[in-house]
Amino acid sequence: MVNQKIIIMDFSTQEVHIFPYDPNIWESGEAFLIEHYSEHGQTFKESQCQWMIVDLHKTEERLPLYIH
Repeated sequence: MVNQKIIIMDFSTQEVHIFPYDPNIWESGEAFLIEHYSEHGQTFKESQCQWMIVDLHKTEERLPLYIH
């Protein structure tokens, strides 16, 4: 079972998005970013976003997000 999440920081809207991510469906994080839509129906723009993929098996089923 794939248990990964992709975290997208969208600097144009100042939002952070967390989606389920399946490497069997998506070729890469870039492909997901280009083809997926935000809640507002807008496509993400690579030049205005950063992303990372988190494997929840390696992080003990927790998202490694910390608010300081």
